[in-house]
Amino acid sequence: MRLMIALCVVVVFSVAGAWGQDDLTEKERSKLESQKDAARADAAIAPPSTPEPAVPVVEATKPAPPITIVPTPAVPEPVPAVESISDKPVKPVPAVGEPSEPVPDANAKPVSAEAVAPPPPAGTAPQSAGDRAEPLPVAIVDTILTVCLPTLRGDQALVEGLPASVEEGSPDFDRFIARPQDGDYWTLPSLEGPMLVGNLHEREGACQVMGATPLGGIVMEKVTEALGNLESPFTVVDETGEDFGTPIHWRRFLSAESDYIDVLHYKGVPGGQASTIHVIVG
Repeated sequence: MRLMIALCVVVVFSVAGAWGQDDLTEKERSKLESQKDAARADAAIAPPSTPEPAVPVVEATKPAPPITIVPTPAVPEPVPAVESISDKPVKPVPAVGEPSEPVPDANAKPVSAEAVAPPPPAGTAPQSAGDRAEPLPVAIVDTILTVCLPTLRGDQALVEGLPASVEEGSPDFDRFIARPQDGDYWTLPSLEGPMLVGNLHEREGACQVMGATPLGGIVMEKVTEALGNLESPFTVVDETGEDFGTPIHWRRFLSAESDYIDVLHYKGVPGGQASTIHVIVG
């Protein structure tokens, strides 16, 4: 920069000298030459100017996407295997005050159900399944299947199928709404009271059963279910008075062997006698 200034001064003075050289005196011309020589000396002494450093041009670049660091899941350390001390499982020790398990006796014998049941009172004969009183629906269905049907088909006589608890003669007919058909009668016990079992004089091999119960509709359905589940089932072929307003509900069944069974439900009235079921087989 200083070199450029010195050169400018020399040029100015040269031009000025050229213009006014004729007008200058000898003394002025000498002074002017001295100034030129000083300017040249300064230009020779001045160090060369150092060029200013160029500013580098940085190209704009797109920012790099952020780097997502996914943490590595910690790997659980393997649990060392515990060697088994014994092949048999170790039972927990009961706490204080808790009952311990009984030690089985190797010489003990199994106890039968007969040994557990209490003995019957002295002087009482053992009862069979037919001697125990059953609910009326069960008692009527059992009597139809084990007494009346075998008698109708000629497999046994009526008296041969009766249980040991049967009593000869008929129960009090006043507890029934209807009367049975003419025949010989026997009385069987039930939880709802005595029921009637008998034959029919007008038809050989026929059988009839009668009982009083407030659940006559349930007995009707139980009889229907039992007859429909036989190996040679009975099907309903006729029905009258199923609605509640009628006093009698009558349902007739027929088998493949042309055997008839009639079930009559005398519904009774509220506050009066209990309803009556009358079954006629054959």
